[in-house]
Amino acid sequence: MKLLASMVIAIVCVGLCTCLSSGQKGEDSMWTLIWSDEFKRDEIDRLKWTFDIGNGFWFHDEWVSGWGNEELEYYTDRGENAFIENGMLVIRAVKESYEGCSYTSARLKTEGLFGKLYGKFEFRARFPAGKGFWPAIWMEPEIHQYGSWAASGEIDIVEGRGSNPSEVSSAIHFGAEWPDNKHTGETYLFPEGESASDFHIYTLEWEPGELRFYVDGNNYATLNRWYTRRGTYPAPFNKKFYIKINLAVGGHFDGNPTEATVFPGLMHIDYVRVYELTGSEYRFPEKPPEKIPPEPRPDQARPALEDGNEIYNTTFTLDEPAGDMPMTRDNAGIPGTAYWFFLHLPEFGGEGTLSIEKIDNDNYARIDILEPGIQPYSVQLIQRVPLIKGHKYRASFRAKASGMRVIQFKINGDEDNSWVTYSKAESVHLTPELKGYEYTFVMEQKTDTEARYEFNVGLDSHSVWIGHIRLDDITDYGDYKMSPYGNRSIINVGRYFVQFIDLDPYPVYNQPVDPDSYTGYFLIDSALEEYPGSLIIQ
Repeated sequence: MKLLASMVIAIVCVGLCTCLSSGQKGEDSMWTLIWSDEFKRDEIDRLKWTFDIGNGFWFHDEWVSGWGNEELEYYTDRGENAFIENGMLVIRAVKESYEGCSYTSARLKTEGLFGKLYGKFEFRARFPAGKGFWPAIWMEPEIHQYGSWAASGEIDIVEGRGSNPSEVSSAIHFGAEWPDNKHTGETYLFPEGESASDFHIYTLEWEPGELRFYVDGNNYATLNRWYTRRGTYPAPFNKKFYIKINLAVGGHFDGNPTEATVFPGLMHIDYVRVYELTGSEYRFPEKPPEKIPPEPRPDQARPALEDGNEIYNTTFTLDEPAGDMPMTRDNAGIPGTAYWFFLHLPEFGGEGTLSIEKIDNDNYARIDILEPGIQPYSVQLIQRVPLIKGHKYRASFRAKASGMRVIQFKINGDEDNSWVTYSKAESVHLTPELKGYEYTFVMEQKTDTEARYEFNVGLDSHSVWIGHIRLDDITDYGDYKMSPYGNRSIINVGRYFVQFIDLDPYPVYNQPVDPDSYTGYFLIDSALEEYPGSLIIQ
């Protein structure tokens, strides 16, 4: 391969490379305190904090119980659930029957009392351990100018899982209104011997076009890639947000409590402090470059098929996966469903059946909905796929339904990756006519070799047929860089896409290079016309 590379005399390519430097951590002298609560009063200051009450909210004239997350608690403003003790705010989650719920807790907020655009937000806090506890310090917009959740944004400064106090996470939610919203974030792992049950300082530094997250002064996440469909960058994070602090019980983030969970659960907040940047001007909101340098495909990533498809068993003809891959949940024993997950989730009210049906001599997955549930993901068809950071992908499929309905398509991480959405969450409008659908996206997050290629078909009782499913890596690698396929390399040549393969023999491709000069094979694919440039070999 090195010999071949040395023979490349000229490559003319078109590209754009820009660089965005992250903001540096602000020193104390850079920030001026403008609002705080040190919790030194005998009771909660109602001029600074108000409360959410209940177990849900109204969304487009529909009541959403469990706050949209299947939470089990009823939030109150009672002294039993939120109070000042020893100079700290204490939120207390109690196991008790109250207003039709099995638990009570509290959620405080500064809505209508204090909001801030940009600045430094600092909290010293400790969280309870135990399965089902979901402590959170977060922010929501004062005005939903770009649409309802999450089109106008949400900032999760820190969230904890009671079942795993060794780590916490941060995230932002954006994009479009639910269910077409997207989120991204990072996880912080505490040093050995520490946990979220100890006091730590959680900080957000928010400047135009950048959000920086810290634990005890350690910057573990810097986020600057987001969008909203009704505004221009840096929207939606260019409006005032207010603060929320709560301790949830149950829900999809950490699951529900078990018999081993100890109640009451206590969340302590030592102080809340908000600063204005006064030592310098706020950074200019530079939109990050569209292109991210593509990373090489890791060895542990499942190889693509010979035609480049990352989806296995797209024809629904395999009964068992190859190698030691296990059959997946809820469809073991269903012919033709190897490599696929079929999930119908009773916790979200979903129930359905999966079968394989032939349409125009091609096999399609047929999903019949017995109970549509309360979420798009109440019923799911999923396959695990590798996604490599910086790579561009094209996802495509054909689908229809027994009546007019919407399904949701997206590719995202699992629980270990905080359910981060990698593609956009797309609302796919199906009809009784079989149609093709195609979406492209760039993997902006860290490489995930076990991402979830998801069809979420809950919320509607109409049956769904899905087939011809593909995921293709269509990354533009520039002038001469390693391809995603191991030790094959790529050069862009005019209207052609050329792969030089450093293996001898490589039986998939049947275009041999002169054996006296090189020991390899190459493929020219004239169908890929989006790769500009020219190549001269002498």
